[in-house]
Amino acid sequence: MPEWEPGSYNEKIAYNKNQTYRKIKVQFYSSNGFTCDAKIRASKTSGAGLGGVQSMWVPFNGHYSDEVVMTISGSVPGTIGKRYFDWSWKLLGLGDQIYEEEFTIGTSGRHYYYTLLAGPLSPTFEPWTDVLELVCSWASGKSNEADALVEITENAYSHYSETHEYTPLHSHSYYQTFNLTGFLDDDCGDCSDMSALVHIYTYTLGGSNTAVRWIDDPDDEEEEFYYKPVLPFGWSVWTDDDPGLDKWNFHQVVWYNNGVYDPTAKLKKSNPRLVIDESINGSYKTDLFYSGDWVLYSIFFYTGVY
Repeated sequence: MPEWEPGSYNEKIAYNKNQTYRKIKVQFYSSNGFTCDAKIRASKTSGAGLGGVQSMWVPFNGHYSDEVVMTISGSVPGTIGKRYFDWSWKLLGLGDQIYEEEFTIGTSGRHYYYTLLAGPLSPTFEPWTDVLELVCSWASGKSNEADALVEITENAYSHYSETHEYTPLHSHSYYQTFNLTGFLDDDCGDCSDMSALVHIYTYTLGGSNTAVRWIDDPDDEEEEFYYKPVLPFGWSVWTDDDPGLDKWNFHQVVWYNNGVYDPTAKLKKSNPRLVIDESINGSYKTDLFYSGDWVLYSIFFYTGVY
């Protein structure tokens, strides 16, 4: 929990879902100044999840109290999301006296917090708040990686279709490193960017099984495949109706539990769909592949993001 004082900015925080052990370090100030203990607690006045702060005796020695660690009551919600709470701080007693009525001594809030599936994994040990803003909204209410991945894949395609345009070979992804800053600052990208982004965003929420996979080898220009019409992110028209004219040297997709998730383009012009959890050699291949080489390479994970 970040420090708070009147007029200051409350930093956003994150908890794992269903987390039950939460603490807050606080220090109090009294304009009067005294040398004794004060019994203090906080009640939640609005917001979702969590609770107030359990009461404890806080030592004062003059205007400032000691820095103390207090316990937050309640439990973190069990689903992904962005939530908030406000606290009203109460004085219950002073010295050896317990008051018959609590006195309000201040308020703090609005405290915003994110709920994640688990602690973020490498390479997102310290998640970016602008990424959390997106993914906690997209996957709000979901409680597992599989369901969150569906929402992230679908929303990544629609969201970045508004700000970016698919541009072959204009990549911010270099093998196992993703220049996310460069992609967000740019207005274009390719399949490596979109699959890397979904992979990284899922890991930001605490996912641990989402990976990526190549179809064909990007280092071998002799291996390529011609594809049927697709609607890439950011495009308003489908690629050429003649599948013999469009080819990729390689394609990169998101891989989870032996299924393909492809945020780069919609397939099947007659009945458009974004590919979610499909067999790589099943309907996905049928509706994408026209001719050439369809070579599958091992899955891999991104180890760096900046």
